[in-house]
Amino acid sequence: MKKCIKCELELSEDSFSFKNKNKGIRHTACKTCHNEYKKVHYQNNKEKYFLKAKYHDKAYKERNKKTIAEFKSSGCCICGEKDVLVLDCHHIRDKDIDIAIAARSFGPNRLKKELDKCVVVCANDHRRLHAGTITLPVFADCLTSGDARGSGGTK
Repeated sequence: MKKCIKCELELSEDSFSFKNKNKGIRHTACKTCHNEYKKVHYQNNKEKYFLKAKYHDKAYKERNKKTIAEFKSSGCCICGEKDVLVLDCHHIRDKDIDIAIAARSFGPNRLKKELDKCVVVCANDHRRLHAGTITLPVFADCLTSGDARGSGGTK
């Protein structure tokens, strides 16, 4: 049994959240009181939380933009186009989400996992791939063994 410093009730240990689970240290206020404190703290510091979220959102987007630019730097695996402005990421297997959406919402590790399922193609070749008028060359430089790019798939 442990006494909450806020409501002063004698409660079981399970009624107190861990402050540091590895060391077995629990908060001095029970879960109910601690949750109430967090709600009040958030209401009193809402602007600070919004600014922090906005900063981290911008940092993620910039980092992801750089990761995608590095991925595209090899150029189109069909025609060799190097202009990053016209290069797309073409999924060759297990598409979870569009790369443009992933760049805005995924963390760097999850984005890299999604990029591993893609090859770089120019916009023209990307449209031709989806129209079925061309296929990815099986021995293209962008198809390397050991990751998704080695599957030789077309869509």
